Amino acid sequence: MSRSRSASMPADSSMGRLSLFDAVLERNRALNKKSLVHRVVYVGRLGSESTERRDLGTFSEKFFKHCQQKYQGEGITGILLVYPLHYIHVVESSSELLHAIIREIDNRERAQMCANYIN
Repeated sequence: MSRSRSASMPADSSMGRLSLFDAVLERNRALNKKSLVHRVVYVGRLGSESTERRDLGTFSEKFFKHCQQKYQGEGITGILLVYPLHYIHVVESSSELLHAIIREIDNRERAQMCANYIN
């Protein structure tokens, strides 16, 4: 085998073996599953009231349960860090699900701005 050809081919493929990663990708293709994972990190500021922290946790829990029911088969992972005045939320999932999350955050922000404007 020439040097240029062996450099472009993985070692396992020359032996006829399939890696676990290749097997998982092939299975996902056969099941028409999405295999790309994207990540969104968003940071927000909390008010001084402790109810905002509880509301954030309640909203996150309910919204992600709703997403898991609506987008069955698509995994969603992440972590929500809540500090006294700020929060950081890291979410990993498919791009479709992340777009839904971003739209929901935008809708909540607009509703909050309207409520503040009225009061």
